[in-house]
Amino acid sequence: LAWSHDGALTRLRKAVRLKMPQFATRDVANVAWAMVTLSHRDDGIFNQLMAKSEEMMADFTVTGLCNIAWAFVRFGLKVPSGVAMGVAEEALKRRDEIFEEPGDAVLLSDAVCSEWASHVPQALFDECDAIGREPYDEVRHFMEDWSNIPDISCGLGEAERYQSRVTSFKTIQLGNRLSHEVLRRFGILEERQDLVLPLRQLRENWLLQGIKEAWEEDPTDATMKHKTTCAWKLSFAGAESCDTADGAEVVASGSPMSEEIRFVPCVVEHSRSNDAEFQVVNKAAERLLRAQARGQSLEGSTLRFDVSEIPCLSCLGALRQFQKAFPAVRLCASFSIRKVAEVCEDRSSDAMQEVAPPPRQPTDLPRPTPQEVLDNRGRGRAPAPQPLPSGPSAATRTKFRVPPQAPTNCQAPQQAWPSLPFPS
Repeated sequence: LAWSHDGALTRLRKAVRLKMPQFATRDVANVAWAMVTLSHRDDGIFNQLMAKSEEMMADFTVTGLCNIAWAFVRFGLKVPSGVAMGVAEEALKRRDEIFEEPGDAVLLSDAVCSEWASHVPQALFDECDAIGREPYDEVRHFMEDWSNIPDISCGLGEAERYQSRVTSFKTIQLGNRLSHEVLRRFGILEERQDLVLPLRQLRENWLLQGIKEAWEEDPTDATMKHKTTCAWKLSFAGAESCDTADGAEVVASGSPMSEEIRFVPCVVEHSRSNDAEFQVVNKAAERLLRAQARGQSLEGSTLRFDVSEIPCLSCLGALRQFQKAFPAVRLCASFSIRKVAEVCEDRSSDAMQEVAPPPRQPTDLPRPTPQEVLDNRGRGRAPAPQPLPSGPSAATRTKFRVPPQAPTNCQAPQQAWPSLPFPS
């Protein structure tokens, strides 16, 4: 839809508004998820979706609850207290089912505790917090043990054992609050906002410029809105300036990387070897190894970065691998969640306007007649009737219907087979 024609999503939003009273839980979850995934902002529809979900909260499946919780957090609008309470209560009621997929437990716990804590009483907050801490503790204990972290440029067997263990957690990331907590525990989290904000502003400006250029080239292309971006800077001892953005670079997820991959990536929902922060630690490792080869000391060096997404478990593991490989280098990481409302304009006002029909495509066919619909039953346009081929004459048909005559009196056939001698 986003890449079809200019009015496609406007028509869809008009249909959503009209059909909203008839929506089932799956419809609410699917539309909310799709709007965030497409980075298409319509505050009016999203407020209706939140109100509708509050009415039918008990009817959502666990997958539906996760979809609306994720979408409501990522969209960036204020969530009604009834929605926050409903998600929290349903998560507790279905605790055993949620733990079948630990990632679901982390997602629902994080939505309530990181985003909607002001809407729930303390007792409910503590119970939701406990749901998320169970998978968190398992990951933390694994990552804390240096023997579990592979060495830089390790062998295949060590890499495969590590990848298998990380994948077995069945969790993409630890959520906003618990990721801050684990980074702080590992001595990675940058707490000073005066050092974080220049990098954050740099990557956001880079992204907004990219979105503008993409829109000028193709207004329906939303690719840049989905990019995870990371601003980073590697400073050697005595070379770090007061402005952290001075000399910093920006890397986007999915961009090609010329440097060698020296740390072990994992498949967490998909391959993470092109994630922005994973690229940063590999780029930094390349420069640090070259400095070591020149005999330069790494003492007092700092790698600082700010990324627009919660680090996944693969990237969290890559940060620990970097710490293990370069213990003399200080690693300072920070992150924030980019929300739809922060990078997209509200399109609510144009939802009910008249939209011109899309231009006809070469493959478009004229509307079928009622008889064609009856004959065809929806399998594509029925072919035009073809004249029947001329068949054989009556005499020929009669000839083929008469069975051949069997020989009479058991006479041998006229043609005799040549006699063959018997072996002696």
